[in-house]
Amino acid sequence: MPGTRRAFLLSLRVAIVATAPWVVPFVGRAAAQSATVNLSVDRTTVAVGETFRLEIRVDVEGGGVEQMTVPDLSAFEVVDVRRSQPFAFSFGVGGAPAVVRQSLVHRYLLRALREGRHVLGPAAVTVAGRVYRSSSLTLTVVASTGAVPGTSAPQPVPPPATSAEEPFDEQAFVRTVVDRPRVYVGQQVTATVQLYVRGGLRAPPEVRPEPTTQGFWLHDLLGPNTALQPSRQRVRGTMFDVYVLRRWALFPLQPGELVVGPAGVRLSVGNGLFDLFGTVPLERHSAPVTVEAMPLPEEGRPDGPVLVGRAEMTFEADRTVVATGDAVTLTAVLRASGNLRSVELRLDPVDGLRVLAPEVRDEIEAPGGIVGGVRTARWIAVAEREGRFRVPAPRLVAFDPERAAYSVVQAPEVVLEAAGRSPVVAGSTDADPGAPGALRFGPIRTSSALRRTRPAVFERPWYAWALAAPALGYGLLVALQALVRVLRARLARTGPPNPMPVARRSLRLAAARLRQADARGCFAALETAVRAVLEARLAEPIGGLTRAELGRLLRDRGLGDEPTRAVLAWLETVERARFAPGQAAEPKEAMREARRLVDRLARWTPAGGERA
Repeated sequence: MPGTRRAFLLSLRVAIVATAPWVVPFVGRAAAQSATVNLSVDRTTVAVGETFRLEIRVDVEGGGVEQMTVPDLSAFEVVDVRRSQPFAFSFGVGGAPAVVRQSLVHRYLLRALREGRHVLGPAAVTVAGRVYRSSSLTLTVVASTGAVPGTSAPQPVPPPATSAEEPFDEQAFVRTVVDRPRVYVGQQVTATVQLYVRGGLRAPPEVRPEPTTQGFWLHDLLGPNTALQPSRQRVRGTMFDVYVLRRWALFPLQPGELVVGPAGVRLSVGNGLFDLFGTVPLERHSAPVTVEAMPLPEEGRPDGPVLVGRAEMTFEADRTVVATGDAVTLTAVLRASGNLRSVELRLDPVDGLRVLAPEVRDEIEAPGGIVGGVRTARWIAVAEREGRFRVPAPRLVAFDPERAAYSVVQAPEVVLEAAGRSPVVAGSTDADPGAPGALRFGPIRTSSALRRTRPAVFERPWYAWALAAPALGYGLLVALQALVRVLRARLARTGPPNPMPVARRSLRLAAARLRQADARGCFAALETAVRAVLEARLAEPIGGLTRAELGRLLRDRGLGDEPTRAVLAWLETVERARFAPGQAAEPKEAMREARRLVDRLARWTPAGGERA
């Protein structure tokens, strides 16, 4: 069954990739056609013999790529090429046109061959008869300065040792080797499990048990579908077929002696001439391998997270001028060799700027057996006041294990300008009549007063009632005062109006919006329910308060730290749904949390007030 399922999925993928270019011209006619071409390298200065990465990315909307022209790469050696072609189909909803988005990504691993300044680009594509080009890049190649960690080709696996300690059998044996027996913590070690067998295999070998790699972070360099391709080696005068069963990039996580455990392999080999007597099952085990992991040197070590390898970072904002209370996206892109997952990109707090938790995406690659890739972190930042904000880029320390030297990796800071007052809170009816631009109306005159056109005042029918108005007004005032006293007494006994009816109506409205797949309407109704209970309990509006001010108010009124954090976290979830719908929580989970908050706040009696 697993083999049948794998074959079906492979056939389905081939069918989608084969038919997508034919679908693009027909579906894409409903939307405007556009394309962008980006050409990028992981660094602009390399030494002769070093490798670097070149990426060509084409994003097409509403059409298909008819022709693509790559830059001239004759000045470099192409070590590795990887291509991907994802598609995204968006069918029109509510009268909107259907859109097909196609991306072409070509990733090259190039080695510099000669010194000089080389111009790369532009790359060009043709879409619907129109040519789109990227910008050009200038690469500087300098004289060789020696091996650079993370960029050289992997070292060849050493031949089998002939010592008595190494496993050896004239029929078959298993061996585990590492390219570096002594490394720093975080430096890559390539471990390979090899099977040596005479006469070839009669069935795919089974690795059981797998080697233990406790104390390492592991990245598989072979993949699940790698075919077994034997090579030939002579060991102690005997020729063997050599199969690579496992190959990992191991990164030590702690100092000390770390052990790659023995691997067990079950295999079947032929028995006799032309296998007339069947096959013989064998089981072989490799010897454990010890790797010495040295701690990173303390001398000259800067503060901050450390990445063992070479790194380069960019930091930018999608816009630098925003309105107060609006959101801006900050993006940091780290291109590095080594274990990207071992470091965390953090932003230092900036007064007046509220930054939400980042969205982190990793693209791990291993061209030439050297693990590296790209880590992208995106933050949503909201300016809570107007002014100028300087946002430092995330700071990272890179350690070069070949030179045993540290360097600080940090991109230039981003400067944000926030202008204008905070936006009016939705649902507020307060207005300043004296504010500039407010509407003003004078008295309306409908007739001239030059001559009398009406009878005298004492002749009018309402004159008698006007004489009695003072007495009637006094009586009405006395009655109103008595009514106010009665209402105040009843209010003192019953407390302020119960906010639960409003909250329940809002929760029912949120459920209706959720059934209609209206996520924004659902979040808005849930926010109304929670705010109604909060304002009723606090007896004051909370729309103009920042998160910090609201938290202090709730704690001062006796809500407690844990419930206060729950309320603030839920309000931040609603705000994320407003500014970043792609990162918002599920509406169902948000509704369950809103119901819990409403029930908890309904039972809360604020300090210094009566329970509602």
